[in-house]
Amino acid sequence: MKYIASIAALCLSMAATVFSQATPSTDGTCGGATGYTCTGTTYGTCCSPYGYCGSTTAHCGGGCQPTFGTCTGTNETPDGSCGPAFNNYICTPNFGNCCSASGWCGNSGAYCGAGCQGSYSSAGACLTSGIPSVDGTCGGTNGYTCTGGEFDGQCCSQYKYCGSTTGHCSA
Repeated sequence: MKYIASIAALCLSMAATVFSQATPSTDGTCGGATGYTCTGTTYGTCCSPYGYCGSTTAHCGGGCQPTFGTCTGTNETPDGSCGPAFNNYICTPNFGNCCSASGWCGNSGAYCGAGCQGSYSSAGACLTSGIPSVDGTCGGTNGYTCTGGEFDGQCCSQYKYCGSTTGHCSA
């Protein structure tokens, strides 16, 4: 029994060594789909989010695959996606400062208002009050307002709905 345990341990050790040594890319591709690394190649040392070796910010920055090459450590979005569903990308002014609840960068109330993911947005970009209504409700605990967004210029009624009738604007 002791002999079998020793053989099993040896096999596991050998397997770990084989799998930890990724093969350098021969065609510039890298990452999980190919298993190739960019380290030691002439294509560049970084493996992009899309599985190509290179040395530009697009290869070494946000979404870079550190298992298959060198990364700069920034995780800025390369395409406007953000949050935990999208490689933990962080929004930048190029795509918008706020990461919406659905994982996309933008600057409107739909991105910066309710559901804005502060950890993946530019510092202080998410609104905490005066959030433009996304569903026609206003006031109350959600903090929605009828100013800005698709209900801009409407009034908030005593029943907490945006509208432009006398009933909405007279109270």
